[in-house]
Amino acid sequence: MNKHINTYQKRAGWTILAIGGAFAFYNFLVFGLPDGTHKNGSEFLGLAVLFIAAGAVVLNAKKRPHWWLLTISALPILYFSSAALAFILSPLTWIRVNEYPVAMMILLLRVLLYIVIVIYLLRVFIKLRKNIKRGVQEPSPTKKQLVQFITTIVLILALPLLFLVTAKTAEVLKSADPSHGKTNEIKQFLSKKYNQSFEITNFKTEKQYTSGFTSWDRLIATAHPASNDQIIFEVRGCVARCDSNGANWHDDYVRKAWAYEITPEISQEVEKIYGKKLDVEVSTGLTLDARNSMSEDELVAFDQARRYAFVNVSVSEAGHFTTDNIVDIERKSRQLADYLSGYGAGSFRLSFNKKDPREVPASVYSVVPFASPDLQSKVRCAEHIKIDSSNIEKVRRSANLKGFFSKTCGYKTEQASAGSVVRATYPE
Repeated sequence: MNKHINTYQKRAGWTILAIGGAFAFYNFLVFGLPDGTHKNGSEFLGLAVLFIAAGAVVLNAKKRPHWWLLTISALPILYFSSAALAFILSPLTWIRVNEYPVAMMILLLRVLLYIVIVIYLLRVFIKLRKNIKRGVQEPSPTKKQLVQFITTIVLILALPLLFLVTAKTAEVLKSADPSHGKTNEIKQFLSKKYNQSFEITNFKTEKQYTSGFTSWDRLIATAHPASNDQIIFEVRGCVARCDSNGANWHDDYVRKAWAYEITPEISQEVEKIYGKKLDVEVSTGLTLDARNSMSEDELVAFDQARRYAFVNVSVSEAGHFTTDNIVDIERKSRQLADYLSGYGAGSFRLSFNKKDPREVPASVYSVVPFASPDLQSKVRCAEHIKIDSSNIEKVRRSANLKGFFSKTCGYKTEQASAGSVVRATYPE
């Protein structure tokens, strides 16, 4: 380190480093350690990197440390300033004061802290510039400087504490009312739309981005008819910073009700063809071409919507394709495809899957996005034979289904999911 660095420059450098450390601590507290997935990153981690870089430069720069400080701190200054202005000028701020006074008071303290940090950075820039122009070596700390130093330390210690209180308050508010007060509104929306009662069983909130600088909060509710808890579906709508992207409630009850209606019939046919019970998943909905002919929100029996609907059937069992079973599976899959082709739906898609329960080789991780060490044990692979209404005639003419064979690997957790098509070898 440059031994001619004056006392103020050294103290400022360590202070800025400590601010960066506080942001890093807060990011770890709320999001955990970065693990290569988007879920553990935030603007606080970016601010931590910038502040640590700025502090290191101020400590070690021999020439023009003030300009280096201003260059690296430009983004945090802009971020803090825009956050403060957005908080002060947004009409939602003053609307929410009445709903969540404690939370808004904590947010106000956080904004004030942002303002203090901006003022401090600008003050450091001005004072470093003056000291360099004067070419004066500052004396040892005086009583006034000692008070300033202690105040700075208290501020640094208060930063993670304030962030911790903010996070805990948000957590308490969320756990106290995860529905954002929308339970009755959603029930009324559904009962008016479908003329029956519904129960809401779960809520979660997702942030949706319309651009790099604007976002809105989407509430996802899990619901089912009061008379049938087997038809589980989602209702989605905006609950904060709403605009045309998410202002209205949307649900997929009709698609789930249709799937529930036809699943027993299709499962029975699958068991008849394959000679055993298999894992069958059925999904349905309106084809794109049919949406002008019929509303997807119109609750009618599937038979009335059959010619407008698509039907997706996924049949799965553990294991993998081999030369011993491929011919038999292909023959039976053709039978099931013929059955679905004559089912009367607007279109169909069939996927027969062999799911390998074993952990996959390390070489696969690189082709599965975000497959970091803590997710590698969750990565699984499956082989597929896929037939749909667009290629059924080609399937009927083919000697084997090698051209319809594929393999995928991926994982799914509550926080994230990803998958990739990987190279597959057809057993022959």
